[in-house]
Order: sequence, then C-alpha cells, then structure tokens
Amino acid sequence: MARLAISFCTFFSIGFFACGLLLAEPPSKPQPATVEVRFHDGSTLKLTVRDEKIELQTAYGKLQIPVAEISRIDFGMRLQKETMEKIQLSIDALNSEQPKDREKAEADLLAQREKALPQLMQASKQPNKEFARRTKEVLEKLREKLPEGLGNVTSQDVVHTEDSKFTGHVLTAEIKVLTTQFGERQLKVADLLSLRSLALAEPEADSANVLPDPGTLIPFQGQIGKTFSFRVTGSVNGSVWGTETYTLDSTLAAVAVHMGIVQPGKTGIIRVTLVPTLPAYQGSTRNGVSSANYNVYPAGAYRVLKGN
Repeated sequence: MARLAISFCTFFSIGFFACGLLLAEPPSKPQPATVEVRFHDGSTLKLTVRDEKIELQTAYGKLQIPVAEISRIDFGMRLQKETMEKIQLSIDALNSEQPKDREKAEADLLAQREKALPQLMQASKQPNKEFARRTKEVLEKLREKLPEGLGNVTSQDVVHTEDSKFTGHVLTAEIKVLTTQFGERQLKVADLLSLRSLALAEPEADSANVLPDPGTLIPFQGQIGKTFSFRVTGSVNGSVWGTETYTLDSTLAAVAVHMGIVQPGKTGIIRVTLVPTLPAYQGSTRNGVSSANYNVYPAGAYRVLKGN
C-alpha cells in the first residue's frame, strides 16, 4: 500500500542541512461494523456491515453518517404504492354507514399488521370525531396483536449515535453485509426493522428528557402517540387499572412494579406511550401489585414499553 512521503530537513552542527523523506502511514480505514439486524418477520441475524456510511435525508439536509459511529437504527415502514392505496381504501371504509363494510375494513387492516400503522396513526388525527374514534379502536387492537417493538412503527427512520439522534429517511436502499452463514449479501432496507451495533453501547435515556414521577399521567391527557420517560421509586401502594395498558389515573410507581420494571423501594426509569382508551381494562396480580378491571375510561390510557 502506498505511503505518504513528507519531506524534512535537519541542521547539523558542522553547518549544513540534510534533507530527506519521512514515510507516513495513511489515515486508517474504519473497521467494518458488527451489528445485529432484526427483520419484520421477527428474525434476527448477526453480521458485518461493509458499507462505510449511511445516507440520511433529514428536514435540514442530507447527512452522511459513518456506520462505525451508529449505535442503532430504527427503520420506518416502506410500502409499495399499491399496498398503501389498499390500506387507505380500508381506512376510508371505516367511515362507512354499513356495519359489514366497517367489519371487513377492520379485518383487512388487522391482516396488514404493522404495515397499516403509519396510515392509521395519521387517520386517527382526523377532525371527524366518529371516524377518528373508529380508527383509534382499530389502531389499539392492532397494537395489542403485534409483538413487542412493532407497535410504534412509523414512516420515519431514526438513526442513533453515541450522543445524537437523527430523524429522516435512509436513502440507502440496500446495505452491503458479510454473514457467517451466507457470505456477502445485499440487505434490502425495506425488510429491516432495526439495526443495532454490537460494538457500541446503545445511548441511555437522556437524563434531560427523563421526567420526575408525576404520580399519575392525568396531566399528559390528550398527547396520544407521544412517548415519555419517568424516574420513579417503585411502590406497591396506589391504584392501578389494567395490565400492560393502564388508565391515565393509574399510579405510575405501582405500575412500574406491576410490570416488573422497578422493585419496591428502588428507583428506575419507566417509559410509556400514551394511547387511546380501551373498551375495557383487564386487571391482574403481578409482583405483589394487584390491578383492577375497568370499563372505558374516557381520559385515555398509556402503554408501558418493555425493556426499559
């Protein structure tokens, strides 16, 4: 491999200069990144990424992010135009006056699984209250059916580095990788749910974004779809309604214990996403905390994210 030649001169005491060449090594090439990728079918694969950079289009311009500095990528949903049109027709049918049409539309949307999430989330913001209500009900049913980690898939990609997070659209359609099982391959980004570095630790929750324990989430009413992190001290005291999805007036410190995230008397972080209210809440007893059954709670609900 060629080396860089840098000239130098040395002054000797007898009164003359001696000049020569200093051979310098070129900048070292980044080492291939070892990662674990998760596919939409739930399977995972450990491999080495051959590409040096990932190209990301953001609202503020295009970025070239070195793969070696990426700790995690959460990929958004990528759909063919025909699939998007089919999902939109089913969503529109939720506004039908015919119950059979609405039932078929709901079944079709549930069959689309996570593919329907981004458009359903957008439709749930419609000003037509009845239409929005029906959409939110289907959205919640769909989230209940999906495995952990699929319930909040959007159309945006999120790239995490050690100290930053970038949201946009990954322009790289395929990633060149080396696998132990299949040799060198090209992975389609459309097939990927996430990519996680095995060399870099995932960034912990930014302490600036971790909120103090509010007691209950009543103050956050109306912020459906948003995710929050709270620092709580676990308690077996308090009122709790539901299991995994709880009413907004459930005591957060007791919910953290009920979910097994924080032990009683210990302090930890619980992450929750606000969701539309459920038709009914099922109580259960876990980790020394008993939650109760409840019918529709109009103020709303929150779902606890596992793996906090």
